[in-house]
Amino acid sequence: MTRRGSCSFPSSLPHFLTSSLTGLTFVELLMAATMFSILAIGFSAHLHGGVTAWRRATSTLERLQIMRVACDQLAQDLANAIVFDATGTWHPKAAFGAEDMQLYTLQRASRAPAGVGRVAFVRYDIVSDADAGTALTRSVESAQEAAADAPARPQTVLTGVASWRLRYGYVNEAQVRPPGEAILWRDEWNNDASAIPRLVEVTIELTDAVAGGSSIRRVVLIPQGRLGTMEQP
Repeated sequence: MTRRGSCSFPSSLPHFLTSSLTGLTFVELLMAATMFSILAIGFSAHLHGGVTAWRRATSTLERLQIMRVACDQLAQDLANAIVFDATGTWHPKAAFGAEDMQLYTLQRASRAPAGVGRVAFVRYDIVSDADAGTALTRSVESAQEAAADAPARPQTVLTGVASWRLRYGYVNEAQVRPPGEAILWRDEWNNDASAIPRLVEVTIELTDAVAGGSSIRRVVLIPQGRLGTMEQP
């Protein structure tokens, strides 16, 4: 008989209540920790791969941007090249070689560097540096500085250059050639100093393969130039 105001509990509790009161066993904790570790390792590897790919893509884009700017600057200097003091009486002569080049070019005042007038004397060359390695350099002087033989101030425009090559367009007036083979390419510009080449082929070999290729090739047309002439192919 039960007293009034008192309560009694059954002798056995339901299974779901007893299991919740006892908690997790050591084996269950170990299995949960193992599964969490596996998931964490997979996530960290995935995150590391994503960060590595992002860094590689960023580095490649920066490299391609530098290459594009350097090639555009070179093409602009060539496209604006002019004949200036062809006799070399007052100023250095323009020279077009296989691995170096110096020329006079027109620069707009808004884009000209400080101290450089409308006519600029531009030099391109390959130099070796302990820090930058082999690099393509560009120096810009005014016509007055070039006449005074002022020291050049080369600036690096492209690093990681294994070599670069310049070739110039010629025609053989003594031999009829098919239209696709009418232009002959030579490493030197040997024509009259009063003329500049009309076609210049620039090939830059890089030490690193970027975007699936390790070389850059451009053919630039100089409106003020003319094709060289040669007697033999």
